[in-house]
Amino acid sequence: MVFGGAAKLSNYDDPKRIARIAGFLYLLVILAPVSMLVRQGILVPNELAATSQNLRLNEAAFRLSLLIDLAGIISYLGVTGLLYFLFKPAGHALAFTAALFSISGCIISMVGLLTLVAPVAALGVQHSSHIISTELALLPLQWRDFFFQLAMTMFGFYCILTGVLIFRCTFMPRLIGLLMMLSGLCYLAYCSLAFIAPLIAAQLLPTILLPGIIGEGALTLWLLWRGVDADRWRQLAQARSSGEQAPR
Repeated sequence: MVFGGAAKLSNYDDPKRIARIAGFLYLLVILAPVSMLVRQGILVPNELAATSQNLRLNEAAFRLSLLIDLAGIISYLGVTGLLYFLFKPAGHALAFTAALFSISGCIISMVGLLTLVAPVAALGVQHSSHIISTELALLPLQWRDFFFQLAMTMFGFYCILTGVLIFRCTFMPRLIGLLMMLSGLCYLAYCSLAFIAPLIAAQLLPTILLPGIIGEGALTLWLLWRGVDADRWRQLAQARSSGEQAPR
């Protein structure tokens, strides 16, 4: 669906407009982590009784955080399709590979979201029938960090490949490409530490993720403000389609 939509968009031949739509969706993706702030204090590490009570007392806020997460994942899928279309002229195989990493990250994020949905549903069953223990109801929460880090790994590779595409293309500043590559490297560094030395990774938060915020934020603002150089984009797209040497 994502790639089919991207193919149809080429009929409009309006890369600047598509870039700004991608920027708007990317802005929603960047704002989506506010859901973690909503959940802060509700999920208490290693405290099943406190977490269970907090979920019951703050169920509406918790459900709102899940909706925000879902909106962020859907927005990221939209970003993936639009950026695939925009950067395909800079390298079809590379753009396709980047999109696969992003879609994989979104799928993993959806699975991770289920680890947050399951406890609410299970506690509801427990409340009505008392057949599910608190430990069993909250068991999926133990996997949320694993899926989060795995998804971030996929998004780290996506940022690196997107940065390479931006650096190679002629219709966006190369500096943004470098910042995106740095973003991806920082995401991968954090995820590697989280798997190997979680205590060290926790101590480096949020500093280790700041380059990612700067890189993705810079790309988002550029897409919203300037979009792409439409003339250069069309020249590159035409050159790639005809097999000619891409303009520099």
